[in-house]
Amino acid sequence: MLSQNNLDSFLKLGYFLDYKNPNYYFDFSKVNKKKFKEKDIDILVKEGTEIFINAIQNNFEFNKKHVVPISGGLDSRAILSALLEFTEASNISTYTFGTPGTIDYEIGNKIATDLGTKHSNFSLINHRYKMEELLDISNRIDHQTVLFHHAPVWKLDELFNNHIVWSGFFGGQLFGEDYHENAPNDINKAIEYYINRRAYQYDINLLSDKKNPFKELLDIKNIDSKISIVELIIFFNNELKFIAPHVLMKGFNYKTPFIDQNMINFFLSIDNKYRTNQFLYKRILLERFPNMFLYPIKDNVGLSLKTAKPIVF
Repeated sequence: MLSQNNLDSFLKLGYFLDYKNPNYYFDFSKVNKKKFKEKDIDILVKEGTEIFINAIQNNFEFNKKHVVPISGGLDSRAILSALLEFTEASNISTYTFGTPGTIDYEIGNKIATDLGTKHSNFSLINHRYKMEELLDISNRIDHQTVLFHHAPVWKLDELFNNHIVWSGFFGGQLFGEDYHENAPNDINKAIEYYINRRAYQYDINLLSDKKNPFKELLDIKNIDSKISIVELIIFFNNELKFIAPHVLMKGFNYKTPFIDQNMINFFLSIDNKYRTNQFLYKRILLERFPNMFLYPIKDNVGLSLKTAKPIVF
């Protein structure tokens, strides 16, 4: 039976907080903030690069068809860049979807065209949604997230049902996208901070009058000094309950290199100053794949990753 608290969570956050993801989990037991304390940035770049390439290599299967959903962000491009060290662009399929003229849509198309991947793009302007397809999507995501955020799924079935789909799931969070030095460490304040920053809509208060309807439904595990409380709340709730069902919907064969255990152990163990604004990750991308990151990125409002902050501003 749907509780008021769980209904509140959907109305506020866009997903049901009482959901337990049966397919994915996180193990942070090997995170060790002392391990890399004395290592300088050049050593960390070298080690981080090796761990990332190994995560791709360990998941790569020869004589298989591979597809990368490509956008204007860092993670899909990082995966595509690394895959190109193991196979030719002509052996990789890519696709973009959305509204023509937007950053995600146009950057993804530009990269695919220049590289020569087998590319498909899906403009949603004229896409006709069918009730049967929407119900199918809802089933594939365990009815856990909002609809209309996907490429035409039945078309993806038709094109890529025998492909390996490379997902950038958890990339930004692993590398520090949600790490903020001044985020609260008190559990109640951290919950409030999370709810306020992750609200799906802000304009209308749809909640019941209960003061804090979310605390009893949030998964909050392994609270210690290794990982900030806010990040833990995001990892175990937003990522596993909202993002994973959405981007890893049932029906496809996924590879998720950013939740490779060695990746988690390394990138959560480095000093947080190297995770702030994804500093180490960006250094790795620029040094290992310099040409790929001359292309625009959406995080820099359509400028390249190398662009100086004053120019982005």
